[in-house]
Amino acid sequence: MTTYFGSSGRKQSFAKINVALVLGDLCLLAVSYYTGVFLRWASLDNFYESLLAHTIEASTFTVVILAWMFAVGLYRRDLENTVSVVSGRIAVALFLSFFVFTVIFYIFPPVLIWRSALAIAIPLAFLLLLFWRIGWTRLIDHDSIKRPILVVGCGEQAAYIDSLSNSRNNYPFRCLGFVKLHGEEPAVAPERIISDNRPLREIVEEAGVREIVIATEDWRGRLSFDEMMQCSLAGTRVMDYLSFREKETGSVDLDAIRPSWFIFSGGFPGGAVQQGMKRIFDIVVAVFAMIFFLPLICATAIAIRLESPGPIFHFQERIGLNGRKFVTFKFRSMRVDAEASGTPQWAQEDDPRVTAVGKLIRRTRIDELPQIFNVLRGEMSFVGPRPERPYFVEQLAAALPYYHARHRVKPGITGWAQLNYIYGASIEGAKQKLQYDLYYVKHYSIFLDFLIILQTVRVILWPQGVR
Repeated sequence: MTTYFGSSGRKQSFAKINVALVLGDLCLLAVSYYTGVFLRWASLDNFYESLLAHTIEASTFTVVILAWMFAVGLYRRDLENTVSVVSGRIAVALFLSFFVFTVIFYIFPPVLIWRSALAIAIPLAFLLLLFWRIGWTRLIDHDSIKRPILVVGCGEQAAYIDSLSNSRNNYPFRCLGFVKLHGEEPAVAPERIISDNRPLREIVEEAGVREIVIATEDWRGRLSFDEMMQCSLAGTRVMDYLSFREKETGSVDLDAIRPSWFIFSGGFPGGAVQQGMKRIFDIVVAVFAMIFFLPLICATAIAIRLESPGPIFHFQERIGLNGRKFVTFKFRSMRVDAEASGTPQWAQEDDPRVTAVGKLIRRTRIDELPQIFNVLRGEMSFVGPRPERPYFVEQLAAALPYYHARHRVKPGITGWAQLNYIYGASIEGAKQKLQYDLYYVKHYSIFLDFLIILQTVRVILWPQGVR
């Protein structure tokens, strides 16, 4: 399940169902490590002393594995909860964690995470986490733990909420029904519609509703303010459709937002302090990334040179912050005559212009590594909307409302849209990504950037829609 956080660390959506899952994983990881320690060294005579003596090591063991579990997508609600998928992701997280423990063992000797203890703790953690996840999957299928909501409206917006509720992505709510307003054209199943003849508070009390979502634009004059106020005073949360969608999906509805949304909905950080912190974060991450990936950058440059004639790097003009043009650095992944016609083209699936090395570096996102230089130069951020070419920006801005709003932050090497939507080589694909980009523009923070960078591991290991 995906978690979303707003500016300045303000929490946008962190369902209790997520917290319980994380706490369960944390406890099982701690049990696994202490079991390994106990079986390796401890005895019943010094059991409690042994627990206290290994607190730092146990905490390191737990935090590192939790971080990798998050990175490989084990907390995303759209994860396919089958035994094969979940066990595979857990195995990858534990495998990557083992290398981190090895580094810690040599760089920070005071943190003695002995391999003999890991030999017991890691296999045990795999089994405990797998059985816990299987049980968890069955638990969250029960409607009793999902919060009941009532949707006011039965049009397209209401139908979208109903589709979320019925999806396999384990959203933490269930729709009890839809209140049809006078003159509204239904887009949901007729049996799901509740008569609007009774007062709204009566419907809420009878059904045990905890949240009301106003999912219609034309509710004024057809829904009593007094009724909504009475529901709110009685403890029932009342939300509008756009806020509900942001909270649950981490995206906005481009067809529903209006200019007033940008003015009155809050968010949109951009002060000097926020931008300064983001710049410092970018520089620190870029320096470490440059050092860490330097051998891979050199190896990729050699492979490109050996495979095909032409330059190693590809320089391309893109649109950045506030619409300013800049040149991006990427490894060349296509033939030198890829755009011999002179007209920019969308990348296609199995694009014949891509070289053999290019397919590999595109699939693993290695072709993006030279953009670390763009980050150091201040033209890009590590996290942000992907920069687009001027030719396509003109087309997309003409077809999609508010497209230029994504240029209010620096473009990024990775981003919120890249985590949540596959490659979109069309106007419709760009629209879907824009809905995630606008969410990021509204809610970006250092913490959200950190989470996005961490989750980029999942995109690299399990690429989708790479062109």
